[in-house]
Amino acid sequence: RTTWGQSAPEGVQEKDQLPNAWYSAADPSTGKVYYYNPFLKQVTWSNPALATIPAPASPAIAVPASPSFGVAAPQAAIPAQVAPAVPAAPVATVAPAAPAASAAPVAAAPPAAPPPAAMAAPSDPSGAGGCPGSIDFGGVGSVSLVNAKWNMPGDPGGRVEVNAGRIHPHMKGRSYFSHSCTAGSFDNTQYVNLKLLGKTIRYTTDVSGALCGCNAALYLTSMRQHADPSMCYDHYCDASNVC
Repeated sequence: RTTWGQSAPEGVQEKDQLPNAWYSAADPSTGKVYYYNPFLKQVTWSNPALATIPAPASPAIAVPASPSFGVAAPQAAIPAQVAPAVPAAPVATVAPAAPAASAAPVAAAPPAAPPPAAMAAPSDPSGAGGCPGSIDFGGVGSVSLVNAKWNMPGDPGGRVEVNAGRIHPHMKGRSYFSHSCTAGSFDNTQYVNLKLLGKTIRYTTDVSGALCGCNAALYLTSMRQHADPSMCYDHYCDASNVC
């Protein structure tokens, strides 16, 4: 997985500007910003940082139809009594014309992040959501690579290539070890479940092409056991709560 430093991607608001565990992203189809909480599994168009608690409605005070110089406050010690209504003398008044009723705007339901329609199989095997190839994983056998569709919710992932048994991730690229790969489809039961007890993983990383601020990492995460597809729709999870 590769990212530039710790800054938020384009269209995603910095986390410290929102309440804890809330993130924002742009809807790919409309460009409108929505907000999501992966812990509460909530998605909304409304900014949670601007949410307010509505004030309680003030109690209505009935005023007698006859003119009065004051309204006595009700006393709790006196039992409530209802006097029979006395019709008020008709008074000729001209009521102002009521404004034409207008339908209150109805906010469209926020999309799931990202929309399922954006999960179409890519035309580039090395692109986001593609199947770039396989490598020979010593002690495991042939392992397929499954490229992530999203770097973060709403932020498309980058390319990951496989050439001559070597994995070449590009900026924002992330790929998973799997027993098989279907472009644009993610099945957690197909991810490789390594048995590491008493064993060692050895690998060589060439960072000569990595620029300043670039982070290249190999993560070991329990994606096979993670049945929740997550906000990235590929069952990815890590300690940084990216998806």
